[in-house]
Amino acid sequence: MKLKKYLKESGYRGKWFAEQIPCSEGYFSDFVTGKAKPSSIIMRRIATLSNGQVTEDDFEIEETR
Repeated sequence: MKLKKYLKESGYRGKWFAEQIPCSEGYFSDFVTGKAKPSSIIMRRIATLSNGQVTEDDFEIEETR
């Protein structure tokens, strides 16, 4: 499941997730919007926090031209 969809369906706020990881809200927002791909450590933390509903395969970088 995409992180953005997970946040919407679960009711969790990005701020809470960012605090749990920990990382800045801006950096976390980049994961949600597809502007950045999290490191493997952060991906594991996101997977743990989402009870495995968000996985490494759910992250794609949005290409800008």
